[in-house]
Amino acid sequence: MLFSRKKKPTIGVLYICTGKYDIYWQQFYESSERFFCPGLEKHYYIFTDSTTIKSSERITVIYQQRLGWPYDTLMRFHLFVRERHLYEHHDFLFFLNANMQFVRKIRPSQILPSDKEKLVAVIHPYYYESPVGAPFESNQQSLAYADPAKARHYVQGCLNGGITADYLHMSEVLAKRIDDDQKNGVIAVWHDESHLNAYLVTHPEYKALDAGYAKPEGRAGFPFKERVVILNKNNQGGLAFLRS
Repeated sequence: MLFSRKKKPTIGVLYICTGKYDIYWQQFYESSERFFCPGLEKHYYIFTDSTTIKSSERITVIYQQRLGWPYDTLMRFHLFVRERHLYEHHDFLFFLNANMQFVRKIRPSQILPSDKEKLVAVIHPYYYESPVGAPFESNQQSLAYADPAKARHYVQGCLNGGITADYLHMSEVLAKRIDDDQKNGVIAVWHDESHLNAYLVTHPEYKALDAGYAKPEGRAGFPFKERVVILNKNNQGGLAFLRS
């Protein structure tokens, strides 16, 4: 592992909840404290415009206004790069979507990458058997273009992370690619997820988490032990409500 037994690593958790998405924060926080690498020091960095979430000893609130769809998701790597001075001292960084909830204990050895792996991503729950047929960006005018034949997996954008220096380097690269795409009037089909997949096609040594780390709430017949659940947004008014 990257860290020695004499020094426990620290984890920075990056979390975005602008607009109505702040309704998910408390249950996310409580589940993370209970199940996500218990025993390790975690600090939470919350990008939000909420007036109810407050900074504390282990929570840093970073004001972030809503950018509107699809920029709230497309521009997330820009946010991570912009505020890097706050968390670049941590050993690891992890980003999770607002509507995710830990439901089972996750040990450090299960989720933290090695020196060789550097990055972490979760296999998409609808393409866990094969990346064939997955929605990689097919527009060769986009810097998110990826050849599916060269991919290990198709990953979902809801959970990713890695060794801090490597994760921030990836964030810098993807932020620039997104900017360059926009200058050319191009937006990738699945936004930040498309760019993430394109990057991992050329950096295939990443640690791939099974789809039990991104289990859709209520999905039956799922072949993986669920560890992190993607909460159904329809239970909170649906996408239109949350984005309004």
